[in-house]
Amino acid sequence: MNVYIDTSVLVSAFSPNDEHHDDSRSLMTLPIKKLGSPYTVLELCCVVSRELRRGKIQLPPYTELNRLTHEERVLVIVRYIIESFNLEIPPLAMIETTLSPLPSVTCASEVATALYLAPRLCLPVSAVLHIGSVAILKRLGHRVDAIVTTDPAFLELQPEIKSSVGVDVVTPRDLLRRLGV
Repeated sequence: MNVYIDTSVLVSAFSPNDEHHDDSRSLMTLPIKKLGSPYTVLELCCVVSRELRRGKIQLPPYTELNRLTHEERVLVIVRYIIESFNLEIPPLAMIETTLSPLPSVTCASEVATALYLAPRLCLPVSAVLHIGSVAILKRLGHRVDAIVTTDPAFLELQPEIKSSVGVDVVTPRDLLRRLGV
């Protein structure tokens, strides 16, 4: 089983008070292929940066992390999250795209795909970029069996997303049930 992990699942897995924490944590420790995208890394950096600045991420006292700048701590924490869950971030590509009547633009392939999907899906930009990333991963030969998310906007549009990129959208609990865990 190969799954694309939405950032909401990563955040939930490290947030003990989140209602999806137990299922997200269980899912992320399974020996299945877990994929993300450069956008996942960016979104995770933003969340970690905000939560660290707000004091919602508690660092143990007297660790090497406390000697780092805020920016360095964010990057170390994000790398730790990615590596601890064996999240793969395959490289995507830059392409030139034209979506008439818009002008031709050169951008990341997931952004170009998101441009095509946005008018149909009517989702926030973050969701459309994840879905665009899944479409590109599939085009590059990666098998993606499901998008795993705790985001209600994603879940609400399961049929439209499946019809657009050919991938089911499930919660961590749904996937755990499918896998018999």
